[in-house]
Amino acid sequence: MPGFLVGAVKAAGAGFEGWASTSQLDRQGDIVLPEAFASSIEAFRANGPIFWGHAEIHNPLAKPIGRATDAVIRDGGLHIKARWAQTAEAQEVRGLVTDGIVSTLSVGFNPKMAETRGGVNYITDLELLEVSVVAIPANIGAVITAAKALASFAEPDPEPEPDPEPEPVRRRRIVGLTKAAWSSAYINDLPDSAFACIDGDGRHYPHHNADGALDLPHLRAALSRIGDPANAQCGKGHLAAHARAAGVGD
Repeated sequence: MPGFLVGAVKAAGAGFEGWASTSQLDRQGDIVLPEAFASSIEAFRANGPIFWGHAEIHNPLAKPIGRATDAVIRDGGLHIKARWAQTAEAQEVRGLVTDGIVSTLSVGFNPKMAETRGGVNYITDLELLEVSVVAIPANIGAVITAAKALASFAEPDPEPEPDPEPEPVRRRRIVGLTKAAWSSAYINDLPDSAFACIDGDGRHYPHHNADGALDLPHLRAALSRIGDPANAQCGKGHLAAHARAAGVGD
């Protein structure tokens, strides 16, 4: 989940804070402009859920592990503050973060508007749904750091130089697409082949869309979820093969 240039996060009592997104090119070839969050940031401030590994993708009844208490667009990115829930899962994830075992963030959102410049897809408007703590982010720069290292992330990366002869900007409205978020109805309608495995407890780790194409946000989310021994462990080899072929985690 997941533009996610640098996600610098430090523990802060019962919560954490850091960069959920900045405008670096992600593994899907997208750049999420900071202003894209403007239309939904107020709603996210009011009740923005924090999940572990985009858990709501696989289980619509998944409980958040925290809630955002603030979100601000500044310094070329989206900065959030959040507090941990008092559930066992939330405290377990909190321990992974404070121990430095898990160190990345991802955002789940519905893209609304995008434009293409120089062959790069720029998302200019979106609906922010959630922020997740993840093991494998969409953007390799979305890292959680210790407080003492925050200074190294204080200044955003310089903007890239414009093309000498920029291509015409092509704007388009995106309808019906979701990054790192599918509804439970959509998942229920997917064929069995869209899932990594099926056992007596049901179908696990959807990572192909309704057309049969590999969906990278959900592949990354599946890899994050299967990394937790408490979740179903079937299909790990299948997911790993997809990850190698797609360059996820390289």
